[in-house]
Amino acid sequence: MATGDYQYKFVCSPLFLGLYMLSLLVTSLYLSGSAYSPPQQIWIPLLSGFTDPSFYSASTSVLLTLAITGVSATIVFMINSNYLGNEKKSITLILLYLIIVMTVPGTIFLRGSTLAAPFFLMAVYNAIKTSESEKSIFNAGFLTAAASLFDPHILATLPFIFYFTLVSSSFSFRSIALFMTSVFLPFLFLFALRYIVFDDALLFAELFKDHLLSASSPTIKIESVADLFLVLFSFYLAYRAVSNLLGRLSTFKITNALTITRFTVVLVVFLVLATINPDLQDGFMYLLAIPSAFILNEYLSNSRDDKIKRVELLILLILISVSRVSEFL
Repeated sequence: MATGDYQYKFVCSPLFLGLYMLSLLVTSLYLSGSAYSPPQQIWIPLLSGFTDPSFYSASTSVLLTLAITGVSATIVFMINSNYLGNEKKSITLILLYLIIVMTVPGTIFLRGSTLAAPFFLMAVYNAIKTSESEKSIFNAGFLTAAASLFDPHILATLPFIFYFTLVSSSFSFRSIALFMTSVFLPFLFLFALRYIVFDDALLFAELFKDHLLSASSPTIKIESVADLFLVLFSFYLAYRAVSNLLGRLSTFKITNALTITRFTVVLVVFLVLATINPDLQDGFMYLLAIPSAFILNEYLSNSRDDKIKRVELLILLILISVSRVSEFL
């Protein structure tokens, strides 16, 4: 029985996950010089007219992406350390986050979602701690709006951030006004900037709206049989993890339960967004990886059915590897 308990334990070790993450990084860097190139159509509202990431060299795009990813990983560590677990769990979480991000080789290049990720992470962090001060209420709304200036689709999470923020404090008029003001300020800055510099605030607002509401027939981009199996198993594992955590929600501490429910809702919202807008799917991994990593890490950290969970993670990593190998064929 003891032997069975320790079978496949290496799969969850930081050393193994770290080496696996490095292999994905190396192959992503290799593919960035051959099979993949920086995306040619990137619209980042806050940067539009000032700089165009489409014209960045591959090396510049990659270096910026790695630097911003490092910032996101640091915030992931901070959230987990403060609300969900110990330092070892936080290291595993960072590695899972990076592995999920690099599942798609194209995410090695700079996109709006890359820049939005640190802001959105901090928004969720503040939405969890709003019971501590009004400053957190302001920060949650402001940072969500700021993140949407890099990727407008993040606005789809705003009603949920609003609810999560105020349910942890109070639905008083003061709190609601504070949150709404904080959301308004980044947009006021953006449109004032457009008016002063380019005199196109109304045209830009129309473009922002069209980009936000863009959608197509719901579909999931699958380019190979390996991708098909990876997507199917990912949905299976997501269902297993979410149902397991929600079933044990009453056993968690209050802050743990709040964190898990918030990331579960965010995961569902991001999955719906990626499904109804296939053009988002490659770059959206930066945002989709945030709730996915938190939920998967918490699922794996529960001691019940350890062996089964480690096998599930091993299968996921094998399928990611097969999908990556198929990129070279």
